[in-house]
Amino acid sequence: MSIRYDRRQTQEDVHHSIYRQETMAQPMMPPPQPPPRPPHRKRERWFIGSALLIVLVLVLVLGSVFVVLPARHQATQATPAPTVATTATPSPFPSPTLAPTPTPTASLESRIDTYIDHLTQTQQIGQLLMLAVYTNGYTSALSQPLQRWEIANVILYNQYNGGPLKPPTLSAWTQLAHDLQAHATQVLIIATDEEGGIVDRLAPYYGSTPSPQQLAATGDPRQAYSQGQLDAERMLASGINTDLAPLADVYQGGAVDQSRMFGTTPGR
Repeated sequence: MSIRYDRRQTQEDVHHSIYRQETMAQPMMPPPQPPPRPPHRKRERWFIGSALLIVLVLVLVLGSVFVVLPARHQATQATPAPTVATTATPSPFPSPTLAPTPTPTASLESRIDTYIDHLTQTQQIGQLLMLAVYTNGYTSALSQPLQRWEIANVILYNQYNGGPLKPPTLSAWTQLAHDLQAHATQVLIIATDEEGGIVDRLAPYYGSTPSPQQLAATGDPRQAYSQGQLDAERMLASGINTDLAPLADVYQGGAVDQSRMFGTTPGR
């Protein structure tokens, strides 16, 4: 058994030795290479990659534009443009001051003519007439001259030819003047005689006032002015807008009582 085992071992050793020699004697072959890819597939992949890269760049660019524009728009609305203050440079020569052009004022005559031109013929006639009123209060009898005839002037009497006092109170006197104005078709001139002294229409309501002769005797024109101002305030408060006084006559004797005039010479 020993001899057989040695012989078998010897044969296997010889066999392995021969195999190693043959293997070493053969030249070294390079590893197998994968088959080459077709050229058209490489081109397609290159185009696809380039297209994806272009799309990605466009998305990034457009996204930045849409983000920046609203931000700028909001910043423009929120922040007003700064106002640059300018400092005037003083001139060595003063600028001339231009005087305002005066607005031409219509004369009194032209204003009267314009007013009359807008009146009807009946109203124009009514401007020339004055209605005497002596009554306790407004009645329907006054409507015809004021509304149909359109008379524009009234003179109030509270005592006439020795008759009783009408109206008896200051409030009734004032109410009568306001009622006349309210019922007239034209703006009324409501007048009375408030001279002072013996011709004193307001005396029953306010008390007596000095006559022109008495005022002149003081030698102080301010006395006459103050009395005239007081009379005007009382008449306006009672609805009267015209005083048929004072007399501008110079006393030379005659039927007119001297107390109704300021003097006997034009200088007085």
